[in-house]
Amino acid sequence: MKSKDLTYHLTDLESKLSNLSFEKLTTEEASQLKKSFNSLKSSLEEKFVGTITSNTSQTYGGEEADLERGHKKITSSQSAKNHPINTGEHLVAKVSHEIRTPLNGIIGLAESLMDGVAGPQTAKGQTNLAMIVTSGRRLSNLVNDILDFSKLKSRNLTLELRPLDVRSIAEVVITLSQPLAQAKSLSLINCLALDLPPVLADENRLHQILNNLVANAIKFTKVGSVSISAQVREDMLCLTVSDTGMGIPLGQQNHIFESFFQVTGDPERFQGGTGLGLTICRQLVELHGGTITVA
Repeated sequence: MKSKDLTYHLTDLESKLSNLSFEKLTTEEASQLKKSFNSLKSSLEEKFVGTITSNTSQTYGGEEADLERGHKKITSSQSAKNHPINTGEHLVAKVSHEIRTPLNGIIGLAESLMDGVAGPQTAKGQTNLAMIVTSGRRLSNLVNDILDFSKLKSRNLTLELRPLDVRSIAEVVITLSQPLAQAKSLSLINCLALDLPPVLADENRLHQILNNLVANAIKFTKVGSVSISAQVREDMLCLTVSDTGMGIPLGQQNHIFESFFQVTGDPERFQGGTGLGLTICRQLVELHGGTITVA
């Protein structure tokens, strides 16, 4: 599922790039944009296709070779118990880095063109550039989700805890989410009280949790609003993200935090994505010593 989403976003990005008008670009700028895109494509092919080819080629051989490989695998597994090395996480981290570098170049160049660095763009050109930036950021978020999921699965993610003003963080999340909400004429409301006590949490991860929940709420809300509220319960702060959307069937509510799960039963619910966002939210909340539920 992860590789299919990567392929979809890369193909979508390439399509939007090909529809863009480059009349006003200098030869050097056009060449740099093309180089960044080709670098991203090559990284994917090298890391994924190359790995698959390598693994496939090793499945052939005689019985003696099979036995020898089996013996090496057992020995390697025993050694790994004494010296744990998560090669899967290492591969994910390396692939993520290889993808991010050219991807950031594509996003940066597209944003520069939108700002008029190569002269005014036509309305169609601005639209195509905006779609390139949007697709690039979606792919970037997908890479980040896969990397976080890998770290959480191997219990290799640490928190930097400190007292935080949750209302200020919620306000930043709402501000950053406004473009998504305005596109659907939705209202975003910060209902957190001004006198809420500080909460001990990792600032970046709290931003990530709220951003994910608010974006998910916006995605499945056609009309109305999305709001963030909070209340103190004993020594814990209970944060709530609520919306006026279609809701989730009772039979599926216990599964929405499972990896790759997609709510089914209504074609209007299909919005794409990896199905990792809520899983990551749950694991980050639990890492803070809390719980997450849906009602």
